[in-house]
Amino acid sequence: MPPAKNSQSHKMSRLLWVGVMIFVLVIGGWVIRTQFIEFKNSLNSLTFEINSAQQTEKAEEIIVSETKKQPNRNLVSRAAMPKTNSNAPIDYQCDTIDFAPAQQSQWQQQIETLDAGFNAHNIVINDDLTVTFYAKSITPQFVKELQERLFYVYELYGSHFSIRAKRPINLKMIMLPDDTSYELFASMFIDNYVPGTSQGLYFHGSDSAFIQYKNEQQAMETILHEAIHALNFHLIGVMPRAINEGLAELFSSMVKSGTNQVTIDFDETNEQLKQVVDFQTIVNSEHQWDANDTSRYYMSGKLWLTFFFMEEKGLQLLRALLREEQKETCQLLEEDEVLALVIDFYLNYEVDFKQWLNRHFLSEQG
Repeated sequence: MPPAKNSQSHKMSRLLWVGVMIFVLVIGGWVIRTQFIEFKNSLNSLTFEINSAQQTEKAEEIIVSETKKQPNRNLVSRAAMPKTNSNAPIDYQCDTIDFAPAQQSQWQQQIETLDAGFNAHNIVINDDLTVTFYAKSITPQFVKELQERLFYVYELYGSHFSIRAKRPINLKMIMLPDDTSYELFASMFIDNYVPGTSQGLYFHGSDSAFIQYKNEQQAMETILHEAIHALNFHLIGVMPRAINEGLAELFSSMVKSGTNQVTIDFDETNEQLKQVVDFQTIVNSEHQWDANDTSRYYMSGKLWLTFFFMEEKGLQLLRALLREEQKETCQLLEEDEVLALVIDFYLNYEVDFKQWLNRHFLSEQG
């Protein structure tokens, strides 16, 4: 009997030893996994740190640069432009026969009614894009800045979305010097136009736009905004308003401030930013863009498109959205199609967006 008891004791000791080893391995594995996750997260955070020492190979690196508790915001992007895809441009032409002749006739009538104080400026942006700009007083510096910024915006379509024009785009614009003349011109093109509801109007049928002048910065951004609508139409086709206005707001606020650096201006206060509309709402409620919430919807569209544009995953989403729109260039994507694509890339897109917004803007509220 004693030998049997001794054997049983040895078995128990071995089992206890094995159990201890398993426990140590489990704890060690958990610690290693936790440290790895923390290390990985710390690497990801370098993408958005100020003055990051490392160059990322992502298509776009966005760095926040802002003064605390000031209403003006800047998102700064530093990265070399990705190489343009060699895919041939999409060739399409929407049928505008129902409204193009009337808009072209109206445009010509407006040109003929301009007084002698208006001068025509033919601005060549590149081989694909020219702008004929009518204005009463415009400085050479303004023309130069407009040319440079439009060139940069056009190149964004090629470098980030692999999209270029199949045929030349000739955009015509009139900058009207006061509210009265702008409202008069707008009412000639739009039935029941409500004064004060816009600062610029683009018409697909005549490739023309009216711009209301208030000051140089406002005029520049409005010109760019309407020009981007023209580029969206020619390069991609008709688009959901959330994407169309979001891109126009984003690209028109981008100023190239260095060789590989771009500043995205935000003028909204923290209180205004807290009123951002969720993406599903701005996609599903196109009529609200012209209602009382106009400025809130435009701000929200810009914020959402900036959020997508500043990440590689978001850029992939935008490319997918634009590719889908190009398949039926004269037909809007349905709301559920847009949201389904977003979910493919961002399963929890509202949560991700709120975290991004808090990290870059609202976290400084104190």
